[in-house]
Amino acid sequence: MTFALALARLAHTDIDAQFTFVKKRSGRTSAERWREALFKRLSTLQSNPEVWPLADEPALADAKVRMFLFRRWRYVYRVLFRLSGQEVQILRVRSAFQDSLGPDDLGA
Repeated sequence: MTFALALARLAHTDIDAQFTFVKKRSGRTSAERWREALFKRLSTLQSNPEVWPLADEPALADAKVRMFLFRRWRYVYRVLFRLSGQEVQILRVRSAFQDSLGPDDLGA
């Protein structure tokens, strides 16, 4: 089965913030390569998103939020998502070094 992908507003905000961070640090070309690699990796969620584990935060267990790690260069990002029917809802894209999330941080 193929799942549709949907990015939540906060996921867009997270991606824009990381793009800006990479652009300031390494230039526009690097930022565009980072974003392209991220979206390529996100597209892999269209098949078998159930294989990824539930997020570590106990506060997100009831929402059945799953996560996978996206690594680009030496930086690691947590992609938090949940399944809704045949749709994968990308909720957040955060640095692995950021604080844990609670249900209010999902914006849904």
